[in-house]
Amino acid sequence: MFDQVPIFNGLRAALRESARLRGTAVFLVALMVVLTVTGYEAAHMMRMENRRAAHELSAKLVAEQIRVILHERLDMAKRLARNPTIIQIYDQGSPNALDSRTLLNTVNEMAATSLIYTLSDTGRTFASADSLEAPLVGKNYGFRPYFKQAMNNEISIYPAMGAFTSKRGVHLAVPIYGDKHDTPLGVLVMKIGMEEIDEILASQPNKMAMASPEGVMLSTNQDGWLLHSLAPLTLGVRQRLRKSRQFGPDNIPPLQYDLSGQRVRMDKEWYNIIRVPLSIPGWNIISCQANLTPAPLTLFQTFLITGGTSITGGMATLIFFLAVNIQNRKHTERKLRRTEEKYRSIFENAVMGVYQSTIQGRFLEASPSMATILGYDSPADLIESVQDMRDIYYDANDRDVWLRLLTEHTQFTGFETRYLTKNGDPIWVSLSSRLARGEEHEGEFIEGFCLDVSEKKEAIEALRRERDILSRIMTTSPASIVLSDARDNVTYANARAEQLLGIRPLPYGGGFTRPEFSIFTLDGAPIPEDETPANRARREMAMVRKDRCVLRWPEGREIIVSVSIAPMFGPGGDVVELVSLYEDITPIVRAEREAAEQQQQLFEADRMIAMGVLTSGIAHEINNPNTYILSSAQTLADAWEQARVILDEFYEENGDYELGGIPYSILRETLPSLNTRILDGSRRIGRIIKELLVFSRRDMGEATEAVDLNRVISTSEILLSSMIRKSTDHFNMNLCPGELVVQGSFQRLEQVLINVIQNACQALPDAGRAITVSSEKRGELALVMVHDEGQGISQKNLGRVMDPFFTTKRDCGGTGLGLAVSSTIVHDLDGSIHFDSHEGRGTTVTLTFPLKRGIDSSGDFDAE
Repeated sequence: MFDQVPIFNGLRAALRESARLRGTAVFLVALMVVLTVTGYEAAHMMRMENRRAAHELSAKLVAEQIRVILHERLDMAKRLARNPTIIQIYDQGSPNALDSRTLLNTVNEMAATSLIYTLSDTGRTFASADSLEAPLVGKNYGFRPYFKQAMNNEISIYPAMGAFTSKRGVHLAVPIYGDKHDTPLGVLVMKIGMEEIDEILASQPNKMAMASPEGVMLSTNQDGWLLHSLAPLTLGVRQRLRKSRQFGPDNIPPLQYDLSGQRVRMDKEWYNIIRVPLSIPGWNIISCQANLTPAPLTLFQTFLITGGTSITGGMATLIFFLAVNIQNRKHTERKLRRTEEKYRSIFENAVMGVYQSTIQGRFLEASPSMATILGYDSPADLIESVQDMRDIYYDANDRDVWLRLLTEHTQFTGFETRYLTKNGDPIWVSLSSRLARGEEHEGEFIEGFCLDVSEKKEAIEALRRERDILSRIMTTSPASIVLSDARDNVTYANARAEQLLGIRPLPYGGGFTRPEFSIFTLDGAPIPEDETPANRARREMAMVRKDRCVLRWPEGREIIVSVSIAPMFGPGGDVVELVSLYEDITPIVRAEREAAEQQQQLFEADRMIAMGVLTSGIAHEINNPNTYILSSAQTLADAWEQARVILDEFYEENGDYELGGIPYSILRETLPSLNTRILDGSRRIGRIIKELLVFSRRDMGEATEAVDLNRVISTSEILLSSMIRKSTDHFNMNLCPGELVVQGSFQRLEQVLINVIQNACQALPDAGRAITVSSEKRGELALVMVHDEGQGISQKNLGRVMDPFFTTKRDCGGTGLGLAVSSTIVHDLDGSIHFDSHEGRGTTVTLTFPLKRGIDSSGDFDAE
């Protein structure tokens, strides 16, 4: 094969001609072959390294593009959160729908974002730009982590699916502060649609995805990768993501490829995997590039390249590859320089302080934020002024502890201590540091981040102080305070609650016993389980205030309480705990009832006095015209008897004629009866008026006269005749013969009989039932019985019929005073009143009085 290659034939001839040069030629050929092969392999390795570096650089450029997008929008969100219009809607307590929506819509269009909305301090949407997917005002975002971080004075960047719109995006949450508020009034959320990031990834030739800390891909340029995980997720991670709804409610399936390593085989090819961190904590850009390994050379090609390239173009090829490599390196260096400039910009503009120092405590580098935190004008001022970092420690011993931890662990985060500013004011800072090594002659130095956490510390101390105050208040409160979970298990009860409600702590810190009382209304009706104050607070998700109810224990103990219950909400917006306050108001309610009864008594007494005065006035007004009627009717009767003689003679001589349109033959028979009826009616009106005047007359209640009970009964019948006729067709009076004389007051006894007969009339269901009033003398006693065939009185109410203001007819005008007053009158006259009643069979009221001694009941006695 070599014989057919001219270049090797010439080489062979040259070697034959000079044996002296043979060894040198062999050496040169071998050297050329070695150089060629080495150059080829070096070029190949350099191509692969350049490919890897370009691959990594492309991923970093994507990450940088995303960082720029987030930085620009975050800066706009911060400015918007300080806008007076936004702050004003929180100060006023209710948004001006037009102003806030117009502002948010304008900023949303300028920023080219997906959505902008604001949240109240409880997580509910306060105002929102127009949303095409779903109305957001009133929605609860309290379960979102970005809301909680922002309410803790932190700016949050949270990529997620929309909780109500189901649209992907990056949520930028910024706290909103008022002019006079140290704590956030609410949160402004700017949502960047994931379409911008999708376009960036779609422009890349490699397979790329934006992955969360759990490995879930929220954006990608590959079909079938979206909302898939790089590797199978654990059960705990799946539950946490489902609860936060960061990636929607559906399960997140893993890819069929495992992208958690450095290489992966996809579509029958091997791919190298690069991960570049994003400015969002824990998030990465995952980039997969095909591993295009050059195909192996054939033996002839290897010989041809090895020989021909070694002889004719080995050095040129080597120089070519070196030049290419140099150009690639220059290009890479330019990109790295630009990246370094960007990172330098981040260093100079970072919110937290960034610094480098010697182990001995001298600053080497410091960011402007570091100088600002410590109160210096510039980093140069800080580096020049502070020669030993122990001088800026409030307690120099903290410096020794910090150095010891740094030496032991090389790096650590979250070391909290106090620094002194340039003015000598102490501030709380959190340090994150690591030991770094420079060039050989530089030795070790310290790199660190410094975050001012003074406000956080003050907030924690204020919270601790508030908790201490709240604990003392709950412990010493005269009201009963109870905390219970979603299953009604008591988790806390103060001493007053243990005493009032009978709650006892379980042994070994196992909580408290459940209360054993039942809940009733003030009227004694049991409250349904779903209408108890606790269940109403859970159902309505709102506070129940001062709900009055009765608590009754199985052993019979009963108290009246005022209950106030406030629900406490969990991250998902559901009620997780109830805070209940019980106040024993039994004495207050009893006093209120007594006051109401006294007021009602005063009202009824005043009304009775007014009725007496009114009755007296009406009686007098009716009596005058009735007197005219009576006297005129008598005069007409006398005149008719005299005129009738003349009218009869005229009738006999001339026949029938008319008077007043009525034939005389009819009129002479009718007119006397009409006149008699007028006289009888007028006399009856006179009797009724007389009895009303007697009844309404003021009586001092002294038993100073002898009274005939039979006459009292007859007088009462006259006064109640209209009511009796309407109530029954069977009213009977069976009075004992003669007089039934007792010592008393006619008006007061009449009042008693009227009340008893009135009740009998009102008890009848229809006019077919009878009422019987009877009297008798039994030994030295006078008895009056009033029996009705009415509904009767229940055994429950029988013992209360003489209680003041007790009535079963309040809707019909009953006052509950009649029998109570009657009972008082009877007892004042040394008598008694007795009720015998059966439901459905009627009632008999028996009045018993001692007879007046020295009076002959057969004589003609007049109670008047």
